[in-house]
Amino acid sequence: MIFYGTRAKSLGAQALGGVACQSCGQSGVVAHVFQKYFHIFWIPVLPYKKLVATECARCQQALAGEDVPPMYQAQLETFRASVKTPWYMYTGLVLILFLVAGGYYVYQKNQELRASYVAHPQVGDLYVIDVQKGLALKDAQYPFRVLKITNVKDKTVTLVSGHYEYSAASGATEAIDAGKADELAYFLLGDEFSLSIEQLQTLLGQGHIRYVTRRGK
Repeated sequence: MIFYGTRAKSLGAQALGGVACQSCGQSGVVAHVFQKYFHIFWIPVLPYKKLVATECARCQQALAGEDVPPMYQAQLETFRASVKTPWYMYTGLVLILFLVAGGYYVYQKNQELRASYVAHPQVGDLYVIDVQKGLALKDAQYPFRVLKITNVKDKTVTLVSGHYEYSAASGATEAIDAGKADELAYFLLGDEFSLSIEQLQTLLGQGHIRYVTRRGK
């Protein structure tokens, strides 16, 4: 099933005056205007061309494109120019813009929340950090680990690292979401280290902290 492509919609019809049908010689030639547009799931996204065609009301001869005789052209162009593209032809484009704007807003809010957590850390905060680049742990087989804050004193935090390493940040965040990082056995207790809040902020600014969440103590 095709969910995207192009379609055409009739925007109106108007009888042409003072011309006769080339096929039957009778009056009654009707002009039609069609709007071509791109669609996704049949929702109009972007109009891109208006087409005109004629049909004889008596013999039903239909003409379009180069088949339309020159004597029809002036009235056809006037009619085409008078027919406006309806606003709903941009429905899909507006929806896409709203989704992009909404996604960007959520992203910005998450960034602000992450920066706030780093600037004002609390015991129990969980971090997903690239330990190879951010903490220079050369013995780490995979780059990402979950770290937990166990103590905050003045402008210094104490962290403990999780047992597990992940090749992608998403693996570490999934472990947090699944509740694995809430288990004491998940962390290397007794193997703690300290960082200043300024160092945490530097890691965040350099992109080495990929995720921060506040789960409580």
